[in-house]
Amino acid sequence: MLGGRQCSPRAQGFAIKVSDDATFRVTHNTDTLNSWLSVSPSTATSPATIRVSVDPTGLASGTYSGTVTATSSFSVVRVPVTLVIAGLGISAGPNVISLSAPQNYGVSAPQFVQVTAGSGGSLPFRAYAASEGNWLQVEITESEPTARNAWAPEAAWDPKAKEWVIFRAGKQWMMVLKDERRTPVKKNLRLAFAKSPQGPWKNLSEPFTPAWVEGPTVGRIGSEWVVYFDHYTKPQHVGALTTRDWKTFREITPDLRFPDDHRHGTIVWVPDALSRQLPQ
Repeated sequence: MLGGRQCSPRAQGFAIKVSDDATFRVTHNTDTLNSWLSVSPSTATSPATIRVSVDPTGLASGTYSGTVTATSSFSVVRVPVTLVIAGLGISAGPNVISLSAPQNYGVSAPQFVQVTAGSGGSLPFRAYAASEGNWLQVEITESEPTARNAWAPEAAWDPKAKEWVIFRAGKQWMMVLKDERRTPVKKNLRLAFAKSPQGPWKNLSEPFTPAWVEGPTVGRIGSEWVVYFDHYTKPQHVGALTTRDWKTFREITPDLRFPDDHRHGTIVWVPDALSRQLPQ
């Protein structure tokens, strides 16, 4: 039995031995008009190995049957061949994306669609966007094998490069990051600086939060920056620090009010009209 998906499966072979080193010929037939089955060689002298190959091009998913026949002056040998073609296709989730942006606000924050192969394996695909006025853009993001614990990505718009940069973990760029080093284990927040969102990131600061915190998100209230974080060990709570210069910090955790069991969050700008429609 041979299986096929995107391309032809690897050829298989079988050995034939006829007494007295007889010469035999090999033929094949299939259950479709499409000649998807081939053999090599077509004639041979025993003992010999026959190479059986298939080409599933043009065949729909399903199971197909064929036969390889070896004929000599003494006997006939028939070898059944089964070809199973797994269903091609990809699925995507979520299957609907809804975006909202203020008028003339600029490029909105990106949303993501996970594309997987229906067969469970790897399947090449391409992505393109279609919209009236060309307001929709799409790109395929690549994996980052050296990243650790990349479950809470952040995004920033780089106006010079005119592209979104995705951070896996916030003029000069500054990033608030979690210290994930195993030795020594601290799990606190630090700062790094760069001239571009793509780095190189340098001048790593000393920790400015307690240990065992993660999920930073940054907002601005008046002249102060607020860094929120999740203190994920007992007592679990959301904390925050304020700063004006990113050198000195003031803790405002006791002043915060968050829903019970609140975890990581991200601050986004929304119009006043929309905010008034949200549950209070």
